[in-house]
Amino acid sequence: MKAYRFVVAAFLLLLVAMPAAFAAETVQEHMDNAILAEMDGDYDDAIAECNKAIDLDPNYADAYAERGYNYNSKKYYDQAIADETKAIELNPNFSFAYAERGYDYYNQRNYYQAIKDCNKAIEIDSKNDRAYQFRGYAYTEQGNYEQAVADETTAIGIRPDGWAYVGRACAYEYLQQYDKAWDDVHKAQSMGIDVNDVNNSYPNLLDDLRRATGRDE
Repeated sequence: MKAYRFVVAAFLLLLVAMPAAFAAETVQEHMDNAILAEMDGDYDDAIAECNKAIDLDPNYADAYAERGYNYNSKKYYDQAIADETKAIELNPNFSFAYAERGYDYYNQRNYYQAIKDCNKAIEIDSKNDRAYQFRGYAYTEQGNYEQAVADETTAIGIRPDGWAYVGRACAYEYLQQYDKAWDDVHKAQSMGIDVNDVNNSYPNLLDDLRRATGRDE
């Protein structure tokens, strides 16, 4: 599902200039519109498009998973969990939905359930980078820093992502491996990540590193 976003993105951009006569009428058209809105950061519109897709096909697992993803982006974690759970009920082998529900649980500080869901996502699809990334976040919160480093490293190996570098940097900081932590911070920044973002899972990372190392980077 994640890869699909990137495949259709260029085509979807062409739809912006089309007249109203070409308004979405099918489930897939609404899903395409939802993904485009999500990529633009318009989560309310993405949710509205998912609602329309579900109205047309109440058993379409992808629509619930996508709506849950956008609810998470709005920090509506209970709604996100409900949607990802429905997606899993409709498609028990939906690795994406398990990983996203794991992230929802992580954001609710239910680290045990987050790890359990990410384990299931990986069992279904061993190349699900987000499952490793989110499990790494949860391991960090549990104080299992070595395992967190291993998971973030696996996630990066599958698909380099700036937030996985941030997650690994945090684990390295707790392990007092400060040079490695700074290296990962720099990699994340080079990928356009604002490490100081208050929405970041580790908003104090830079301050903690500066205090620990006396470096100001």
